Amino acid sequence: MENVNQEEPKIVVNEKEYLINDLSDEVKELVSLWDQARNMSINAKRQAAIHDLSVQSLSKMVEEKLENPEEE
Repeated sequence: MENVNQEEPKIVVNEKEYLINDLSDEVKELVSLWDQARNMSINAKRQAAIHDLSVQSLSKMVEEKLENPEEE
């Protein structure tokens, strides 16, 4: 079996490293909330990009239908 070197989780704030295990419960909760908010922000930006592409695509489809209406 190989010797696996696992580092303890840490964060860097103002160029100083802090081990997560050494933080108070209050700071751990704040870090958790920050991480959750960051992930939500990233997801919201992705969703906004998808919505923007959908709007552009649908706008193009409307323009094409108006310029070349299909006869039924």
